[in-house]
Amino acid sequence: MYEEGECVKLIKDPLFISKEESVHDTLKEKPDGEDKRETTETYDSLSAYLPQTKVSSREQMNQVKEECLRALKDRMTERLNVIMRRLNKETEELEKKKIAFARAQANAPEKVEIESEFEEYRRKAEFRIRITKQRLLEHEQDAVLQMNELNERIEKLFWLQN
Repeated sequence: MYEEGECVKLIKDPLFISKEESVHDTLKEKPDGEDKRETTETYDSLSAYLPQTKVSSREQMNQVKEECLRALKDRMTERLNVIMRRLNKETEELEKKKIAFARAQANAPEKVEIESEFEEYRRKAEFRIRITKQRLLEHEQDAVLQMNELNERIEKLFWLQN
């Protein structure tokens, strides 16, 4: 498929390392006898939006900044939606169980057993709801911090380029 000696450039993704990169990293000489397979690449979300050459105009800077912030906002919004779906699902299931418990309690002679089962379920469901609400709050705080940090990094980068 590829001719011998042809270099195949693969898209770099933080989750995957191409075969060529891993072979190259393995063969690379490292000082002080370090493990040759050890790689310490860090993923930079900003690098995907930066042009390969120096940003020359203010419009380009603003466009890169807007793309970066929009991508982060989209990721944060998707995460928020996942958390909200979990919270809504847990709340709805608890409400359904409450209704079913009320019906079962009215018709069942073994009210003590049904009540203890429901109380156990309710306790666990409220715990899951409390944890999900806590994650939601942490996500909201983290989203603000990440947006501010990214904005500062972009401003600093563009300031250094000028």
